Amino acid sequence: MTRIFTSLLFISFFLINSLSLRAQTVVTISTPYFQDFGVPGCTMPANWQNLGPEFWQFRNFSNTYMQGGDHTTGTTCFANIDDSGGGGNPVGNLISETFDLTALSAATLRFWWQNSNGTSSSPAPSGNPWMELRIDVSTNGGATYTNDILVLGNEQVGWAEATVDITPFISANTRIRFRGIETNSFRSDLSLDDVEVFQPPASDVGVTALNGPIGTCNTGIENIDVTIGNFGALPATNFDVTYI
Repeated sequence: MTRIFTSLLFISFFLINSLSLRAQTVVTISTPYFQDFGVPGCTMPANWQNLGPEFWQFRNFSNTYMQGGDHTTGTTCFANIDDSGGGGNPVGNLISETFDLTALSAATLRFWWQNSNGTSSSPAPSGNPWMELRIDVSTNGGATYTNDILVLGNEQVGWAEATVDITPFISANTRIRFRGIETNSFRSDLSLDDVEVFQPPASDVGVTALNGPIGTCNTGIENIDVTIGNFGALPATNFDVTYI
């Protein structure tokens, strides 16, 4: 009996150790990483984790309180939290696989998200008015995280692009956590698609918003007010802005 028990114990340890090794699979990124959640059958991508208490779903059809289908084609899969309401603003944690980013001199995270369809969606009576998406990053394989390097919590109708500089988190064991926080109602479904991690070009400057003039065009002299974003790895000065 002792020998049988010892054998079973060894088998159990071997299985646990094997699972642990699989969980630590590291993806080396020297070229852009792209995840569109387009796994056949809309299942979770390999080496990602889905931790509750509220869980992300993977679907290929529009949820009630979101706008349209997936960002890529409108017919394939995306990640989603169905805003089920209830107190306490339950949280869903979708965690990427582990990345080795040490081949990059700079790193950018880009993805597309939404939390409203703009018609039947409506704010919660208390707590978070719209489902929030918070980005956390780990440099030790998910043992600990730096929270809230990006917080998205305003109403977003339809897919919108979001980018964040993760250069300070370049390591051999970087993981990204997409933390969705529900509302106290049920009318703000959070969706995520087309996650990218890449090295930005050295120089990349562009207009991110037209602030004015808005509305009717006048024939007099108008001040053009725009917001400029620097998406490159280097500081940008002395560049031209043109308009049509």
